[in-house]
Amino acid sequence: PKGQLHHRICKCIFAESSAWQALAKRSMAAMPALIGADGRVCVDVPSLERLIRAEDPKSARCQDALFILGYYHQRGSQGLAKDDARACDYWRRAEGHARASYCLGNAHAYGVGVDQDDARAASYYEVAAAAGVPEAQSNLGLFYAQGRGVAKNPEAAATSALFREI
Repeated sequence: PKGQLHHRICKCIFAESSAWQALAKRSMAAMPALIGADGRVCVDVPSLERLIRAEDPKSARCQDALFILGYYHQRGSQGLAKDDARACDYWRRAEGHARASYCLGNAHAYGVGVDQDDARAASYYEVAAAAGVPEAQSNLGLFYAQGRGVAKNPEAAATSALFREI
């Protein structure tokens, strides 16, 4: 059962919330500039798709573009239909991308676009937390505190960003 603290802190990114909007803005600002061959910033869908086809799939630019396209599908923005499963596909393709891992953790934690799976959610949160995503650190701490998808571990929970700030 989800406690009130868990519900408040571990909000699903798929809900309309000012916290998600702030996270999205920080995510976009923290990424390397997605500059196309013509020198323009690539944030429109056709430019991002071209960049993905032209770049090494493991490059930071390609992974950022995959993350953004996943975000667009999740939100149903930029002329794309809202499609949580497709968003998760893009985020999976951005393997190792910190924010994409955080989004996949939330997707698995709540069963949005994918099957609900706490163990997978915890593993994605671990990737994002190790890369310094504070929301993932908090969510992972809650998972350890509750024994959700991982063995209950108060020591690991106490080292999360959430519990250090309280």
